[in-house]
Amino acid sequence: MKAILLAATIFLSFAGQNLSQDRQAAQDDQSAQNLQPTTTPPQSTPPIQGKQPPTPAQDAQGPNLVIEEVIFEGNKVFSSAELSRQLRRVSADVFLRAFGRRNVFTRERFQEDAAQLTRYMTERGYLNASVGEPKIRFVNMADAARTTGDVPIRLIIPITEGPLHRLGKLTVCDGSVLTPEQARAQFPIKEGDVINASVMEAALVRLRDLYGRLGYLQFAPEIQFKSTLPVNNEVVTDITITLNEGRRFTIGRMDFVGNYRTVDLYLRRMVPLDEGEYFDYGRLQDAVERFNRTGLFEPIKPTDIIINYDLAQGTANVELHLTERDVQRIDFSGGGGSIGGFNAGVDYSNISLTGRLDSLAAQMRFGNLEQLASAQYTNTLLTARPVTIGLSGFYQRYKFVEAGSDRRPLYIQTSGGMSVGATIPLARGRNSLAAATRASLFYALNFTRLRDLTIGRSTGVSGVDQDNIRLAGLTPTLTHDTLERAFDPMRGVRFTSGVETNGRALGGNINTVRPWIDFRQFFPLNEGLRRGERNVFGYRLRAGHISSYGRPFDARTLSVIDGVPISNRYFLGGDMEVRGFPLNSIAPLARVDRLLSIGTNPPVLLSSTVQPIGGDTELIANAEYRAPLTRRLSGAAFFDIGSVFNARGVRAQQFTSPAQTFPPVPNTFLITSVRPLGDIDGRLPNYRISLGVELRVMVPVVHIPVRFIFAYNPNAQISPPPATLLAPEKRFAFRIGFGRTL
Repeated sequence: MKAILLAATIFLSFAGQNLSQDRQAAQDDQSAQNLQPTTTPPQSTPPIQGKQPPTPAQDAQGPNLVIEEVIFEGNKVFSSAELSRQLRRVSADVFLRAFGRRNVFTRERFQEDAAQLTRYMTERGYLNASVGEPKIRFVNMADAARTTGDVPIRLIIPITEGPLHRLGKLTVCDGSVLTPEQARAQFPIKEGDVINASVMEAALVRLRDLYGRLGYLQFAPEIQFKSTLPVNNEVVTDITITLNEGRRFTIGRMDFVGNYRTVDLYLRRMVPLDEGEYFDYGRLQDAVERFNRTGLFEPIKPTDIIINYDLAQGTANVELHLTERDVQRIDFSGGGGSIGGFNAGVDYSNISLTGRLDSLAAQMRFGNLEQLASAQYTNTLLTARPVTIGLSGFYQRYKFVEAGSDRRPLYIQTSGGMSVGATIPLARGRNSLAAATRASLFYALNFTRLRDLTIGRSTGVSGVDQDNIRLAGLTPTLTHDTLERAFDPMRGVRFTSGVETNGRALGGNINTVRPWIDFRQFFPLNEGLRRGERNVFGYRLRAGHISSYGRPFDARTLSVIDGVPISNRYFLGGDMEVRGFPLNSIAPLARVDRLLSIGTNPPVLLSSTVQPIGGDTELIANAEYRAPLTRRLSGAAFFDIGSVFNARGVRAQQFTSPAQTFPPVPNTFLITSVRPLGDIDGRLPNYRISLGVELRVMVPVVHIPVRFIFAYNPNAQISPPPATLLAPEKRFAFRIGFGRTL
């Protein structure tokens, strides 16, 4: 593998050199392959006040050298302010002193920032730029003898810029796989351009990847530089790259080390390489990504991949070292807070029951609004193309309540059902297990009963027949998932889309169709306050629509709106969607009138209320900036916006059902009329915005991800129109939750 990385190393070694002018003419024609990375140059003058920067051993024993000011010496092209902005670890940052002490000088921190400074200058054409040995000047002379405590210092950083390099000619030669023109096209630079070291390095990486995918694992180009004498601090540099392609290798053996539980055969089906074919290093990288996505192993590092070459046979043998994770997990979830409602639950999962990529997951939820029990089992069959079979079942009892402080109950939904289906990877070949792109097809059968609690508050009515809804349908789904881990991912995308179709022909008693799409993406950003961890920006976009088709469902109560069960319509809110609003509190409203008809008498109005009926369309956008603070503590700033509306509008509907009164009276019916709000509807926004911050704590041992959510809701309806009879929403909200929104 060292040979594969040689190209980038050779070029970077040139970027770190300090070539003196008197060497130019004599050495222009010599190969630059023997250049070595520059070490810290010797100090030409003694350090100020005779104080040498501390060694790593002294860093742990001596005083804390607190940087009050950074002074650059020798810089002429780059201003001190410009260079100061590149410092991350040893800057004079007073504001962040209390968070990780980023402005405390240590040798290791300085070396990181010195590399950043060198990279910054070489990216702008100063290929000979270097950072010298730092010098320390005490703010108070008396601190020179101190051995403990905080000691304020001024940090002196010598800078050598060298001349600006412009490209003369770039020649690529001695290639058999690529023509010189094809290889030259990898370098997006033309004659006269300033030479950007990072651009050149990226081009060499592209060449390395290209040759690696073709089996040339020992590809190692040689680079020669030829520069003119400086004129106005600029030189013209010719670059000659000799492509040492090396031998083309085939796959020999593939061995796994450390998989004590997971069966070898299943691992081999994740590697899109077969013994005897040409070694495609890109496919090996794809296999590593698949291994990481399974969650069975600790993230695989480059040092875990060992390639041994058999030059006589022209084969390369791979040894992959794995560290298995605990495949069983118990998580607690739930939440509560000032916005109302609470719940608690426990999740159990085992992602490898027998070591054959079979999994079991179970959930239980208890709360004042929801009770849920569910289980799911999956098993992978190693057919010509791997197939994962899934079977699940659930029981749920859910209470829909009004938004507002009183949280008055509206409906109780009781559901139960099961689903069965299969998932196949869309990658080519037999060894496509755990591929990023997958297609699924599931059949589900659900039974739902909706009880209208508002009827019980109607004077004289003691009972009404309820509708029983049976949903049976097929759901094809397409998933593309490159997230490097499921919980708090740092990079990657996840795209999921599907169409759920329920119909009488499939065993149900109602016809609906629901297309939906969910996309989320994560980007690693700058290094955070905790060393080795990076801040992350992530976002999610989700959209869905549901409608009915064919013969409508014969509803007798307010259980179906426009042919769609209320339980299947869209309601938003909660810490998984719009964090500052209660669960299912964001939904379109309608006026619901209830009348009692007895015999031939005219109907009598029992109640007239405005209540949520759900929407046929949802749109959600979430964004958050996540920053690790300590090992178990992190913070996040978030912005959520969600909208639920009826894209097709709401038409007036009427339901008639037999009712019971006390004392009983024959020919008694309850008439429920649903009407649009009219002018009032225009005064109520159909979207909600929530923004704020979270403090997240991972509780040790039990691995409970606790969230403390502080939300500001700028368009909360704190003074809704009186005619709606709605309780005011909260402008500020606090909630304790579990899990993650993204």
